[in-house]
Amino acid sequence: MSMMLSLRAALLALLLPLTGCAQDAPVPLTQSNEEGCTWLRSLGPQDPYADPVPIKQACVGPYLLEFPQNYFDEQMGADFQGNFDLALEYPSLQPFRPGERARRDVDMAMRTVKIGYSYPWKPVREVMRSFYTPRGSQKGNPGASLEERVMGAPVFGLTPYYADLPRIRAYERSLGGRTGERDQKTTAEHLPVVRPFLDMDWYVTRDERGEIDRLIKCTTREMHGTGIEIRDGRIFKRKDEQTPYCDHMFMVPAMNAWGDISYPRFMLDRWQDMEERARELLAQGLKKDFGEVSK
Repeated sequence: MSMMLSLRAALLALLLPLTGCAQDAPVPLTQSNEEGCTWLRSLGPQDPYADPVPIKQACVGPYLLEFPQNYFDEQMGADFQGNFDLALEYPSLQPFRPGERARRDVDMAMRTVKIGYSYPWKPVREVMRSFYTPRGSQKGNPGASLEERVMGAPVFGLTPYYADLPRIRAYERSLGGRTGERDQKTTAEHLPVVRPFLDMDWYVTRDERGEIDRLIKCTTREMHGTGIEIRDGRIFKRKDEQTPYCDHMFMVPAMNAWGDISYPRFMLDRWQDMEERARELLAQGLKKDFGEVSK
């Protein structure tokens, strides 16, 4: 019996160091994407209130970027897969204070401008075309192409292509979709009921060759109101209205990248300011030059 115990003790003595090695395997400090960009990971507990504000890394395709932590939507850097958005406060278009977004609510959402950047596998101009060119099952859908929309007079320097809601509803009913019966209801203006995140008006700009180089999709104009109210100079969510939103896409051909900005529709008149800021931040992130901004 004593011999058996001695053998067990000897075996445990041999195995324990191996177990310890497995448990103590170092956690990688960096992570790389498919384009070969490597960034420093945010490991362990993160403090969004940190002062001075730490600099965090992120990648857009092969490009390494650096931003102060409080510029990120979560104010803690990129997530474990490397995905990230930036978040700015409207109307200043400056980052939120460190830790401020830890207590986010619907009122904060009403004054948030979110910015994302992407690096596609194909030329970015092809990606832009795909946003307004119907393919496959979408062919014939009047809501999926410019040609079957209602072109309007310029708005804020943009050319609008409004959703033709009666035509879209007729198309959907012809497919026998579940929305058929509901879509026959009308508003006081005898228009189909609006679906805020499906019925979108499109606003575009074109380059010197006549190609679309910017596309902004916003909740249809048939959804009236802003969904917000101003009290003491601050923006708050109205409880009696839904908030129309916009999704703003632009190209960065020099990097073969594209940007996506999302914001409540009442901000549309400042689309140029928001895009200029998004481009400025991308350039600063590439240069890793924020200076005093990070403090």
